[in-house]
Amino acid sequence: MTMSRRSFIQVVAAASIPFGIGGAFGCAQKLDTRRLVKASFLQHFHYLEIDPEGLEQFLIDYEEALGPIQDGVASRDELPFTRFLESTDFFLQGQDESKPVKYLALYDPYANPCFYPFRRFES
Repeated sequence: MTMSRRSFIQVVAAASIPFGIGGAFGCAQKLDTRRLVKASFLQHFHYLEIDPEGLEQFLIDYEEALGPIQDGVASRDELPFTRFLESTDFFLQGQDESKPVKYLALYDPYANPCFYPFRRFES
């Protein structure tokens, strides 16, 4: 039995539908997880004015350097809150809670060894 080109394409298309649905579901699930993680950060730092684009970039940079954060959604203790603050201008501004907090670079001595997020005092 020979299969025509049209039949072959129809079979391949029908077989790939579950993968497309799974991929779309995985993408939607990742976006949902990202939204929950961002909400956790904003709730944790409710007293600070955090730049939303900076928070998004931090999460992207963090996941590229250190792996996915999605496990932290189940436990807020696992979310990198301190790493986020270290990656912003918060300490450089003298920990002034009235100023907007902006992401600068991922604070990771291995990935970004020259970035030092703390104020230097001259003696």
